[in-house]
Amino acid sequence: MKFLHYKRIPAILVLAVLFGMSAFNISSAKIVDVNVSNYKFTPKDITISEGDTVRWTCTQGTHDIDGTKSVYPNNPESFSTPQGSNWVYMFVFTIPGIYNYQCDPHANFGMIGSVTVESVAGVNDALAANNNLLSIYPNPAFEIVTVSGLQGGMDANSVRIFNNLGESVMPAGVIGYSLNITNLPAGVYFLVIGNRTASFTKMK
Repeated sequence: MKFLHYKRIPAILVLAVLFGMSAFNISSAKIVDVNVSNYKFTPKDITISEGDTVRWTCTQGTHDIDGTKSVYPNNPESFSTPQGSNWVYMFVFTIPGIYNYQCDPHANFGMIGSVTVESVAGVNDALAANNNLLSIYPNPAFEIVTVSGLQGGMDANSVRIFNNLGESVMPAGVIGYSLNITNLPAGVYFLVIGNRTASFTKMK
């Protein structure tokens, strides 16, 4: 059986038009390849940045990928493929954290792997002083984020937030230098205040 599966890739080009390319030159998303064959994943353990894509290619045998939360409850989100041969599976990791996965029929043979997704927030912070970037902390966050690099607080009418599809969304509230993001689904977001930008990750 052959199949090709893609998780929807964020509309970076749309966001680049909205914010200017300077906000996205900080970290270029990349594709990392993993070979699936001989009862193993090669490489077995990889480290990537949020927004990167992992591409698994099954070149031998009949295998699957099971990174669902029902098998690995601590995974930030689920990803999986059905069993088959000669397939390619791609998944865009947008939530930082550690993801474990396995081939269900061959897990007892040690056919397991992991993906560690690192936040790009540190890069944003390092460049904030020399660019039109803002700094957001904590990042990732669950409920409240605070914006640094501003003077006099934030005007709710000047705050714009976009998801990774380029759609405009709004936080639950703006107080001083803080944003209440409890109403936002988990994912990567881009904050724009005037001509200044920053990205942050909302956790579940």
